[in-house]
Amino acid sequence: MQIQANGHGAVDAKVAIGHNIGAGGMLIALCIDVKIGETVSITFQLPGASTERTLRGTVVRLDPNVDDPDGEWPFKAGVEFAEVSPDLIPYLEHAVARFGE
Repeated sequence: MQIQANGHGAVDAKVAIGHNIGAGGMLIALCIDVKIGETVSITFQLPGASTERTLRGTVVRLDPNVDDPDGEWPFKAGVEFAEVSPDLIPYLEHAVARFGE
């Protein structure tokens, strides 16, 4: 999974998924310090799929990652999706059921 953040010169950065994901957005651990209000694009590949998908969203929350403050993922960001393709909703609902909100 990768994130592209406009405030960082559209540079790709590695992302780790947190345990909160749903049709409205997700909480992710990041290696870059994004800003609240910043637009991001998150690119990922669904299990068993051969193509990548991209969701655009807005950073609505940003916190230090207390579980990894000096490690590879020092930030946690809440991203609210701008729009989710209807075919992705079952996958996101499955992720919520599997990982919990």
